[in-house]
Amino acid sequence: MMDLLMDRMNKRWLAVAAIWISALAVNYWNISEMYRIREAREKKVFLTMDERFLRAHSEEIEESLKKREAFFHSAEALNLGLLTVENELGALAGQYELTAVDVQSQMDQDSGNSIPVVLSCEGSLKKMVECLEALRKDHAYAPVTKVKIEIEGRGAPAKCEVLLNYRYRIVGPETQT
Repeated sequence: MMDLLMDRMNKRWLAVAAIWISALAVNYWNISEMYRIREAREKKVFLTMDERFLRAHSEEIEESLKKREAFFHSAEALNLGLLTVENELGALAGQYELTAVDVQSQMDQDSGNSIPVVLSCEGSLKKMVECLEALRKDHAYAPVTKVKIEIEGRGAPAKCEVLLNYRYRIVGPETQT
């Protein structure tokens, strides 16, 4: 009789333990689901805020990206890019009535995305300064790193040597915009 009573008591304790284990498992699952839902809501809030920000500032972002692109000259090949820059620099110097224009690139100093380029010319000092200002404004991909101007005498044309840092980016024909 005692064994039967003990057997019933053990079965009841096992049933109670099973109920508690089930309750704890459901509670653990519930808590983990709450955390998962909270993280999903937070992520949705951040994505919504990001989307609003992008909509509100899309023009400024686009303008900033365009300005950033202006600091690099896109070309299909380095030689084509250098040829284009040499022609543009020669045309710019011609616009400001500068003579003896010579553009030399220093290919041996290629750093992977920039090459030193030397622009040599002669003309009036005023026209040279105007040309350098136009170069600064319109050719951000070729910043001036050094300027050397020599004037031999009163009324003589000034000789100018400008060292530029031509920054380029090689792109394929399908990626150009």
